[in-house]
Amino acid sequence: MKDYKRLTDSKNYSLLTKNELFSRLHRLETKIEKGTLLELPCKVGDSLYYIHKNTVHKATVEEISFDITKHGIKNEHITIFAYDFKNKVELSFYYRENFSRLDTEISTYVDTFLTKADAEAKLKR
Repeated sequence: MKDYKRLTDSKNYSLLTKNELFSRLHRLETKIEKGTLLELPCKVGDSLYYIHKNTVHKATVEEISFDITKHGIKNEHITIFAYDFKNKVELSFYYRENFSRLDTEISTYVDTFLTKADAEAKLKR
């Protein structure tokens, strides 16, 4: 990805030749088929929201890592480290198929959300 160069823009569909477009598409499709293309739910600096004691709290993503094994056992997941500056709480979000569980310094599992609206909707249920 370090050699990434955008192939399209909003005015001129393609900035490169047809062969260059097909070459890029082939590389992406190959990564998808091999399971090596990683799609993250957020990026460093994004805000995440969690519910603790019936209140929505905001945390900022500080770091993202990808873990393949844990104690010699295949355990693929993404760990998203976030910090709630207001409440001084460190959070570790473990992401696999869905972004719904969170292990925190509070020693409890709480629901996590990518948007504040989703977190607030969960409180109303």
